[in-house]
Amino acid sequence: MKKTTRIVSVALAALTVSSTAAVAAVSASAAAVSVPKTVKAANTKDGIKISWKKVKGASKYKVYRRKKLVATTKKTAFTDKKVTNGVEYSYKVKAVGGKASKAVSVTRVKAPTSLKLKTKAAALKLTWKAGAAKKYKVYRKASGKKYALLKTVTKMSCTDQSVKNGVKYSYKVKAVIGKSASVASAAKAKTFMSPIELTAADTRTEGNKTITRLKWIPNKAADSYKVYRVDFPNELILLDTIESAFYVDTVEKGYPTIYTYIITAVKNGDESYEGKLPNIHIPENCYYTDAEGNLNVDLKLKVGEKYSEGNYLYLTYYGNYPEDETMHPAIEVVEGKDVVEQEYGVIKALAAGKAKIQVTFTEAVREGIYNMLSIAARREFNNTLKTCKVYVNVTVE
Repeated sequence: MKKTTRIVSVALAALTVSSTAAVAAVSASAAAVSVPKTVKAANTKDGIKISWKKVKGASKYKVYRRKKLVATTKKTAFTDKKVTNGVEYSYKVKAVGGKASKAVSVTRVKAPTSLKLKTKAAALKLTWKAGAAKKYKVYRKASGKKYALLKTVTKMSCTDQSVKNGVKYSYKVKAVIGKSASVASAAKAKTFMSPIELTAADTRTEGNKTITRLKWIPNKAADSYKVYRVDFPNELILLDTIESAFYVDTVEKGYPTIYTYIITAVKNGDESYEGKLPNIHIPENCYYTDAEGNLNVDLKLKVGEKYSEGNYLYLTYYGNYPEDETMHPAIEVVEGKDVVEQEYGVIKALAAGKAKIQVTFTEAVREGIYNMLSIAARREFNNTLKTCKVYVNVTVE
């Protein structure tokens, strides 16, 4: 009996030693699987990407969103696509057989969409669409350079006024909520071209033809120019694409009409700001003769507006007889020099008030100018016009 008891005791002792060794082996195995380090969570196009460094001895990893298991993977990254824009999420990662990492948090922020670029007079304006974000980071790069932060804004638009003529710029935008940012939007690029500056504009008639000549300062960066005419009722017509800084437009109609022209500088298919040039037109129902027989024209302008009367007061004779001084009128602002200024037939409104511009013709052109004015105003002035003077009475509002 004693011998049997001794054998059982030895067996139990051996079993105890074996169990202790097994437990120690399991403990050693668990201790060998480290906690995942450098766990990161960031927004991507499709969702939130959780990434970490590889853990030695780990065969799989478990990813938890808060306390919910959302993925088991052999990789060292996982993208959670079941997330809502504007909501903050917290993640932990655990190597199978090991302990969980510290939690990392990130807010789901979708990238801005529908990024658009529009050329303004001296800037490029960006607009885009996005939801839930409170701030946006705008990045820009010029040709041959890297993207850099341009500015941070709170609206879904940004105006870049630091652009230079002839330079191509590319833009991206990120949406920001708290400390979390989206990936960048799709990039958009455009070449900025400075607007055209008109140096001359005059119009004349030949029979039923209205002939308008336009000249502007060349844009050194331009490949070409596009010339548009705005016809009634505000229909924009592309007349031509040219390389020179001079254009003549001929319209065959039996009466004078209103024309506004737009000229853009073009490079790489991108156009400059479509600023309107001064109207080349004939005002109607504003001509009359005063008691002395002088022709008067009433004109209303807004502050800052430019106006070109065209050939019916003084430009025709510059164009038709450039070398004959007897055909050129004398033009002078006789009242309201602080209200308007006049240069080469273009009247510019400086401030609110009233002004009077005197245009004096020679006898050599008296009959011709009055006949043309009769056509413009649809009235017969021949028997009532006694002088060679025309007064442009300007009211600036």
